[in-house]
Formats: sequence, C-alpha cells, structure tokens
Amino acid sequence: METENRKRLKKNYCLLVDNLQFNEIQDLLFQENILDDEEVETIEGKTTKKSRIRELLKILKGKNGVFENFCQVLRNCEADYSYIADALENTVIVDDDEDLVDGNDQSYKEKVDQLMAQVWDQTQVMSDLKKQHHMEVTELQRRLSAASQLSSIESRPTDGAGLGSDAGYVRFEEAASHGGD
Repeated sequence: METENRKRLKKNYCLLVDNLQFNEIQDLLFQENILDDEEVETIEGKTTKKSRIRELLKILKGKNGVFENFCQVLRNCEADYSYIADALENTVIVDDDEDLVDGNDQSYKEKVDQLMAQVWDQTQVMSDLKKQHHMEVTELQRRLSAASQLSSIESRPTDGAGLGSDAGYVRFEEAASHGGD
C-alpha cells in the first residue's frame, strides 16, 4: 500500500478496529480480489473481532493499489461503513505522520521473502559445513587407522636381525621344510 494510505489507516486505526466487523466485508473483499482464500482463512482463524480487523489491516498494508477498492467495499457492504470510508479518504496526511509499517515502504510479504531467502542461504552454508566436517573426520579416521597399523608393526619384537618375530617364524618354517640343510 502506498505510504500516504498506510498513514491514513494508522491515523484511523482505532476507528477501524472498534467499528468494523470482518464477516460483514469479507465476501466483498474476496470478490474484489483484495483478499485471496488463504488471507481470508488467516483472518478467520483469529478469535476476536478486533484481532480479525488487526490482521486485515496488517495484510492490506502490504498490498499496493487496494486502498480505493477497500474504501469502495466499505461503502457497498450491507453494514454501510461509508462513514469509515469518508474518514479514511478525508484524513489529512502530513510528512511527519507515522507510517503503519514504521516508515519502511517494503511490504510484509517482501520482508518474509527476504527472511526466508536468508534462512535458505544459511541452511545451505550449514549443509556445506556439515559435509566438509564429515570429510575431515573421515580423513582423520583414515590417518589414525594408518598410524595405528604402522605403530603396531614398529612395536613388534625383533629377532636380532631387525626382522619382526613373524619373520623369524617364517625363517624357521623355511629351514624345517628344507630338512635343515
């Protein structure tokens, strides 16, 4: 929603929250493509009348070009909220009026999209780090195993000629097979 119109909603926030009934305008909001099915369900999921209108305003502030249609819905619904539409349209806005989204033109959905992209990027980095860690641990295990095998070979007792005791056993077997020649 445009900055000036968000400011109009902000200046009339209590009027809207205290007087609107979502169930009286929801069908027209859907018919005029101001809200989609998911947004209507989100609003209907709120438990109080005021929390439904607060959610509606939160959704509206993130949409461009809906202010005029919203005011038209207020005029055309059975409850006839023309006085609210008039109050919104006739609200005088000055530059230093506070914006409904704290002075940021970025819509709610854009903020969520940005945050989701950041979470995705961080998830990818974590996944890459996990793979790298796994490869490093595997390499360390391989090196440790090789060092352990080398250490066990070097620690075998020798037969005096620098050969391990297994080598002496092999020489004994060879001598026995040649008949002691």
